[in-house]
Amino acid sequence: MTYEIAQSASVSPDSADSHFDVSVIIPVYNCERYIAETLQSVFDQKLGEYLLEVIVVDDGSTDDSLNIMTEIAKSHSNMTIESIPNSGSASAPRNRGLELATGEYVFFLDADDKLADGALETLLTVARETGSGVIACKLGPFGPSKRASALPSRAFKKSQFAVDFIDSKAYTTLGALKLFQTSILKEHKIQFPPGYAVGEDQPFTMLAYFHSPHVTILSDRIYYWARGRDDGTNVTSIGQPATEHYKKIKRLIEVIASFDLPAERRDPLLERPTVAPSGFRTVFGGSFLTLFDAQQRKEVVNELHKLVGPLMTKSLRAKGNLESQIIADLLCRNDVESLEQVCRVLGEREPLPLELDHETQQFVYRPIRGKAIGDLTLSIDPYLAQIEFSGMSVRVRGTAVLPGSALPPDRASIVWVHRRSNEQFIAPSSIDARYRTERGCCIEFSSQLDTERLELSSEWDSFIELQWGSYVARERFGKAKGKGLSTQPVFMGNPKSVAVFFTKFGNLSLDIGPTREYAKLLSNSHPQVVGSFPSPKRQSVIVEGQLANIVDATLVYASTSKERQLEWHRLTSTCIAIVLPRGITQNSRYAIRLSDATGNQYTVTDTGRVPKS
Repeated sequence: MTYEIAQSASVSPDSADSHFDVSVIIPVYNCERYIAETLQSVFDQKLGEYLLEVIVVDDGSTDDSLNIMTEIAKSHSNMTIESIPNSGSASAPRNRGLELATGEYVFFLDADDKLADGALETLLTVARETGSGVIACKLGPFGPSKRASALPSRAFKKSQFAVDFIDSKAYTTLGALKLFQTSILKEHKIQFPPGYAVGEDQPFTMLAYFHSPHVTILSDRIYYWARGRDDGTNVTSIGQPATEHYKKIKRLIEVIASFDLPAERRDPLLERPTVAPSGFRTVFGGSFLTLFDAQQRKEVVNELHKLVGPLMTKSLRAKGNLESQIIADLLCRNDVESLEQVCRVLGEREPLPLELDHETQQFVYRPIRGKAIGDLTLSIDPYLAQIEFSGMSVRVRGTAVLPGSALPPDRASIVWVHRRSNEQFIAPSSIDARYRTERGCCIEFSSQLDTERLELSSEWDSFIELQWGSYVARERFGKAKGKGLSTQPVFMGNPKSVAVFFTKFGNLSLDIGPTREYAKLLSNSHPQVVGSFPSPKRQSVIVEGQLANIVDATLVYASTSKERQLEWHRLTSTCIAIVLPRGITQNSRYAIRLSDATGNQYTVTDTGRVPKS
């Protein structure tokens, strides 16, 4: 089924029905800086007062939020203000707003965010055309700071109409900032759970998904602007203790478990509250031993044992990291003592100890009681310390450690894998040193690749591979690197036949050909003037950026456009000092133009003023 997204729709009121089309519910706590802008974005929607109901519920604010809202309400007959004692989360005010709502649909809006122009109009039109019980819309960030939590993106690759909430990946966005059909929420008594402040919307939205005939996802544009706050007072940035995280994951697991789903459909839903970083690890750490007494720890483990044990599958377990897999196994065993030991180690921010089981040829964790835990997802910690280029060869040096293992590997290799064909080439490598650290046994290694040995064109990705007997662990290589290393692409050959570059994720790769354009990568870190220092007769400026290929610096006078070659000195691969000629003063206007070996040019200052040292 395909629908066109209406960008400008006309929604007519039913004169025989006194209910509103949509009720916008806004929980408010100490948002005096933002609430006026938020409300204005709602009243700016292309809906008349007979279609739009605005319900703001003040959760015991101690600032001027209530007075601001009261003044605004004087000009809007469709705005209702309710005030309740402070509850500490958005659950109570949202639930109260839902009780008061008379709209055919409800939309939950946070008091520091805002709606995009025409958002509600489109959401209502699509809801009625599709009959979906939940309309999820794309969110975008705004504000002076990065948000404390990332905005959902996995479900918003494309717009999807009247689709299953699991197949469409809608379950990956469980925030309440959506349009809901009110009758579904009230008929099934769906409310926000009290008792915790972060993640309270997850079971609410999951229940709404389950009880909806289908859902719709709108990704064609941003409908909702989510503010990044710089005051550190929003609930998400403050966080919550392990006791409340326990309530969060337990309630979400209970909701999922209450529906009879086959494992292949249930496992994706269970990942978030179990083996994902937002699951078991939020409860089982050092604070588990301090926030829960001995009896409470037994009760928590026993409750999760009964709840999770029947639901845990190999495929679900495999989605977690090593710590989550060990916790999941110990919960399934109802082994409180061993879990407490795991929490002590994690509380000290140390890796869980691993040992090589020579019989099974795999690394295992040995708990206090019971058999060893194997089939673990291991992750090497590699570090790129140095990269050198000579002729057509690339030489790298670095370190690697398998966290928790005191046993050094027998072999270390840099393996280059062709991205398209998966063909592999093992570059000559050596282990140069071995020593113990708090993280485990660390090795220093070096490897040299003759790029002319790579026969296939296009991209090759680098991996670090460690081997103990017949056990092999492999990890992408290059993301962790020395701060002084340049990440600017380097071209080899004459004419250029190889480009060595770092991917957008920071990992080391090369392109035989090259087969694509690297201008965008070259401009990702634009050089800029960051300081200056005087000398007896001249002034020098410091420029930082991706400067490994810079070959020339030119001074351009703003008044005459005359040019003059400049003396410059390389300090590091990402920093150069440029010597300015005599006569340049604080009041002089000029531009510095840098040129690199590939012909690209960069203007590093257009203000024309030498920065003060």
